[in-house]
Amino acid sequence: MIKELLQGLKLTIKHFKNFPKRRKPVSIMDDNYFSEIQDKLITLRYPAEKIKVPDVGRYKLELELDDCIGCDLCARICPVNCITIDKVRTKDDLGKTRNGKPKRFYFKNFEIDLAQCCYCGLCTTVCPTDCLIMTPEYDYSTKNRNDLLLKYSNYQ
Repeated sequence: MIKELLQGLKLTIKHFKNFPKRRKPVSIMDDNYFSEIQDKLITLRYPAEKIKVPDVGRYKLELELDDCIGCDLCARICPVNCITIDKVRTKDDLGKTRNGKPKRFYFKNFEIDLAQCCYCGLCTTVCPTDCLIMTPEYDYSTKNRNDLLLKYSNYQ
């Protein structure tokens, strides 16, 4: 028992000796990312220090409702059915999206349940107007599960 106690104390002292030698955050896009991690301590003081995330990562979904044409492709391709769309067709033309496609629907309800989402990115690839994107925000933890339900609507 004393032997294990001394081993733990030895490890603690080793960490205190290396405390001032903390590393600077290195982007995972750098070519020498893995070699620098091997040479230095890997503890970061989160949330003050964050590792830069890659641009092509899949994180939180965000919808630009003004550009949505109501094609339902995102809801149909979603493997976990976390996207729910309730829309109302109008006789009028509601204008055009930013890439020139006509809008003909009001959305009573457009919900994305991030608690169910598997972050596969399929919904963003099939969107013809690019109104559904993945933002670089990855830390949106919450104590209430209902906060992970994103609700959009433009119905009067």
